[in-house]
Amino acid sequence: MYTSKKSRFGSTIGILLIISFIGVLLFLGMTPKPAATAPKVVKVGIDTALTGFASAWGKHAWNTYQLAFDKINAEGGIKSLGGAKIEYKVMDTESKPDIAASNAEKLISWGASVIFGCNQSGAAMTASQVCQRVGIPFIDTTDADPMITGRGFKWVFRTCPMAFQLVPSAVEFMGYQGKVTGVKPTKVTLLTVEQAFGASVRPVYADVIKKHGYSLVEDIPYPTDQKDFTGVINKLKTRGVDFVCLVCSTPDAILLTRTFKEMDYNPIGYLGIIGGQYTDDYMKTLGKDANYTFDSCFWTPDLKVPGMADLMKEYKTRFGLDFDATDATVINTIAVFRDALDRAGTTDPEKLREAIASTDLNLGKYGYLVPDGCKFDSTGQNIKQKAIVFQIMDGKWHSVYPPEIAASKAIWPILKWSERR
Repeated sequence: MYTSKKSRFGSTIGILLIISFIGVLLFLGMTPKPAATAPKVVKVGIDTALTGFASAWGKHAWNTYQLAFDKINAEGGIKSLGGAKIEYKVMDTESKPDIAASNAEKLISWGASVIFGCNQSGAAMTASQVCQRVGIPFIDTTDADPMITGRGFKWVFRTCPMAFQLVPSAVEFMGYQGKVTGVKPTKVTLLTVEQAFGASVRPVYADVIKKHGYSLVEDIPYPTDQKDFTGVINKLKTRGVDFVCLVCSTPDAILLTRTFKEMDYNPIGYLGIIGGQYTDDYMKTLGKDANYTFDSCFWTPDLKVPGMADLMKEYKTRFGLDFDATDATVINTIAVFRDALDRAGTTDPEKLREAIASTDLNLGKYGYLVPDGCKFDSTGQNIKQKAIVFQIMDGKWHSVYPPEIAASKAIWPILKWSERR
């Protein structure tokens, strides 16, 4: 009995000592925590259009995510997280904003540490709102609607330029070419698709065109289901419009170019703002008829970037397609994410968000493909990146403006349809 009492007495003393020790730790602010362990996988959600009108961009984006993440995993994963592998999952927005929002919810429930999207401004608006509400970083790759980063959201970031960063370069290019060639547009038309991006770019484009002294004789919005542009082009010919500024999807850009040819419409040029003209699908579908098209974008394949040529070859080998500007923006976004992961050393949402917000990447780091690099302002917008105007020649994209980085001289005015071979 005595032994039993002594044992109980000893146990009581031990418990009291443990409680006292924990109390001291708490008093000193040294609350014991379980040892942190690096995750074995980093889950990444991809919310993009694989069907619908935005799928030309979304499919290219999906190709690049697969190529880049598989390459990271094959090279040992994320080093700062003990070699954690990237586990990625794509969900199709169907080019519909409401489905993009639903996808974001599902990807977050799946465990995504970040969501990339959406290759369509309207979809990015809704998906990013979900990420803001839940507290998961959303990184936009290509969508230029100013409101994506204009709502005061701290969880939303965009690596590509906004419309107001792209439009001035496009219109300045028109003036530059007019000056060096003596052939200046006198009557300009603005033709924009009625969806989120088109609606946001249209007033900016119209304002810049007028400020540069051009006569905007037609400002035409058109619905996303437009099937025939014959009436529109007939109006442009009747009004004597000699330059067309465009904001359209890839299917629309293809249909418009075909209609230009069928109706023998020969302006000085036609120029898009990202959109349909900078996709591989546009060039492949139209063949020689895509030549001489202008577009204001943020990447061209003739830029001199270490490792880019090899990356483009890998892409071509795996997917049978040419690497385009959409693919480049995805590589840029993944570079931002990798850099943030390495600096944060964790997938903790808040720490990862803070690391993304403090990004300051330059050309080549983690494979970043655009000369100006990436640095976010307080809204989450990349303030470094500027626009590049390219022209399609011989089935390839050629940078033609600004002159300090242009690899080629623009063909201006563009050749008439009857002069093309």
